[in-house]
Parts: sequence; C-alpha cells; structure tokens
Amino acid sequence: VVSMLFAFKTVNRNKVWKDNPTLFASGIESAPNSARVHFAYANDFREKVEASQDMYQKMEAAKVALAEFKRGLEIYDQDERIYYNMGVIYYNINELEKAKEVYQKALKLKPDYPEALNNLGVLFFNNKEYTLAQNYFKKATDINKNYGDAFANLGACYHNLGDAQSAIPYYKKELEKNSQNLK
Repeated sequence: VVSMLFAFKTVNRNKVWKDNPTLFASGIESAPNSARVHFAYANDFREKVEASQDMYQKMEAAKVALAEFKRGLEIYDQDERIYYNMGVIYYNINELEKAKEVYQKALKLKPDYPEALNNLGVLFFNNKEYTLAQNYFKKATDINKNYGDAFANLGACYHNLGDAQSAIPYYKKELEKNSQNLK
C-alpha cells in the first residue's frame, strides 16, 4: 500500500517536473519563504532575458525575474548572487544606473566577486571612463587569474587610452585563457 502511494505521488509530481519554470513555480508554492527557490525561479527568467532578441519577451522575462529576485531579497538580503543577477538583467534592459547600483551591493557583500567587478568595469568602460574601468578589471583578474573576459577588457582599456603596447599582453592572456577553456 505504501509503495502504491509513492507511485501515485511520483506520477502526480511528473507534471511538475515538466520543465524548470514549472518545477520552480511549484517550489514557490510549496516553499514560499525560501530565498533559494525564488532565486532559482528568477534565474531561469534571467537566462531568457539574456537569450531573447525580442524586446517584448525580454522585458516580460525581466519583470518576472526582477520581482522574484526582489522577493528573494525580502527573505534574505545577504546573497550577493541575487544582486549580481539583477545587475545582469538591468544591463540587458538598458537600465544602467540600476545595474551599477546592484553590482555595487553585490560587491559590498563579497568584495572579491570577479564577475561583479568585471561587469561594473564594463559599465564604466561603456561611459569611456577607461581608467576607472581598468581598476575593476584589474581587481577581477587579480582574483581570478583565468578570467579571460576581464583580461580582454583590461586590454581594451589600454587600447582605448592610446597605449596599444600595454594592451597586447592582456589580449594574449585572454586568448590563452579562452583557448584553455575550449579544451
């Protein structure tokens, strides 16, 4: 009888396991006060924001993701990953000041967060504040010696500051790191 109940429960739960959004939505229903569940659900929509070329779909996914990340922060506001991922969304929907704000919050919680440092550097780079951007890229590469994107960004700063010679070693390092990642 017990195994029959578990079999029924498994069959009943199969529709929940159909895909990630369905699974995470079910998790929110069963554990509404879990920051982790809200994070997982939001993160799935963050990936849609990054992948979508359609601005309407991008904005719809961003609304859901940001609402869920914010709900996660209401439950537990010490998770730097939530702030970081919100920054990724804000960047992708061109709300750059909000992106900067949440990246800085992520770095307050975890000052050695290389992805947040790199992405904050990108914001300054895009504003042609190359020297400031360099500081963030340098910190990211100091923390993660294999962070090819940050090395490339550091090279681009030197290049844009008119120092192509200083850019070359960083570009080479980026090529070396990315070719290692392909193996």
